[in-house]
Amino acid sequence: MNVGGTSSLLGLVAMAADIEGLYASVKALVCVVRSNKLAAKEMDRIKGYQVCIKVSHSCRLKSTNLIRRLSVGL
Repeated sequence: MNVGGTSSLLGLVAMAADIEGLYASVKALVCVVRSNKLAAKEMDRIKGYQVCIKVSHSCRLKSTNLIRRLSVGL
């Protein structure tokens, strides 16, 4: 069992208290997944993408604004 990786980053996404925290945690997750193919496979295996969508919707935050900010920043 590994400590860290995509599970830890998903934990940060889930614990985000505001839009800035959600933005920072999702941006970190996106950077890791884009730069590491094993992390991308792990996200697929644990259905991490679906978890991110559910967390962002459950926080009742504007995910379209977050996606727009991420696409410009990366």
